[in-house]
Amino acid sequence: MSINSITKTQKKIIIAASLAILVFVIFLFFVYIPGKKEMSQLKSTLQAKQKEIQDIQMMVDQGQPLEESIRMLKERFDFLEGKFPVKEEEPLRMISDLARKAKVNLVSINPGPKKNLVDKNQKNLTVDNKACQRITVAISLDCSYKDLVKYIELLKQELSALVIVDNLEVNKNNSGSNRDLKVRLGISFYLLS
Repeated sequence: MSINSITKTQKKIIIAASLAILVFVIFLFFVYIPGKKEMSQLKSTLQAKQKEIQDIQMMVDQGQPLEESIRMLKERFDFLEGKFPVKEEEPLRMISDLARKAKVNLVSINPGPKKNLVDKNQKNLTVDNKACQRITVAISLDCSYKDLVKYIELLKQELSALVIVDNLEVNKNNSGSNRDLKVRLGISFYLLS
């Protein structure tokens, strides 16, 4: 069967099938997989919070005074509230400050646009009448393995925002410098505004 023997109807079917496959692949890679990844992160956060609630309930059940349990819960809430800054400038400034502290060579920081977080009904998520927003940041750096681990730990511990490492790409640095890695790090942090 040669290409010339294909009828117009067969050509239309092939084009329609190809377009359907293309739309499916685009949906899969740009909607379904990123959505599934974000949902997985949210589920793990929810499970952690449920574990904290269970721990507090166990303290109350074990005879620890309710006032002590409430105090501990308030301390945890205050800590988490501090992890949602109002402005993006502070976490972005801290990214470079922490790079200096970890002795990594910060090549570039590229923040993405703010995106409002939405629930399953596509309504904006709010806390205390403030919109929850997510900002992704692409970071390029040159460093050693040890300094990379130190930098990621500092981001998680000291950054004034809730941080999630989305991706990490590590390649050998062929420039002959004492920093043996070229790193691309993708993180997300969350704001209330």
